[in-house]
Amino acid sequence: MRVSMKVNFETVDYGIFGRCLKMDNGTVELLVTLDVGPRIIRAGFIGGQNFCFNDHVSCGKKDGPDFEAVFG
Repeated sequence: MRVSMKVNFETVDYGIFGRCLKMDNGTVELLVTLDVGPRIIRAGFIGGQNFCFNDHVSCGKKDGPDFEAVFG
């Protein structure tokens, strides 16, 4: 049995992480950074808990020195 599932792709702004590629199938979503990385920074049910840890305090602002220290 083959199950076909539609996946949506969208570029979104995700706070201090900048532009991200958002992929979802209507139930779960995944966000991958485009401005740094790539890194998976969100994985979870839509509107639910993020199963990835985002340390917003240590990362500082997107263009700040702390962000560069963490992400290079």
